[in-house]
Amino acid sequence: MSGRSERALLCPSARCETGATLLGIVGQQGTIAFIPIKLVVDKAFVSAATAYARPPEQRFRFANRCMKGGCRHWHGARCHVADMVIEHVKGGGEPLPACSIRESCRWFAQRGALACSVCADVITDMSAAFADTEGAADKGSVR
Repeated sequence: MSGRSERALLCPSARCETGATLLGIVGQQGTIAFIPIKLVVDKAFVSAATAYARPPEQRFRFANRCMKGGCRHWHGARCHVADMVIEHVKGGGEPLPACSIRESCRWFAQRGALACSVCADVITDMSAAFADTEGAADKGSVR
């Protein structure tokens, strides 16, 4: 893991909460427009973002401390979301997006540039897109 501290790794698909990093904004095409500088979410942002009918995780992408075994997407010694995204989304060949957390990103540490190449296709809360299906209960999906 090239000297990165396991403790310092961030999950790039976290919830909107004070202290999280705002990674980007979900665009009209359903992909993430990344914010190249690190913006830390404060209480005022959380309050404003949660005041709308749609959850903030459907409109923004956040990063926060990787919970490892405390997360339902952790299997064995790795994040299953990073593996699933690469398996289901075609990426590569394009320059990597500007990212404020790449050096401390769990997905990058686990899968390298391949994870970055598909990261813009991940929306943390897809429950609205699957409102009439069983997928509604599975938050943390790929579009």
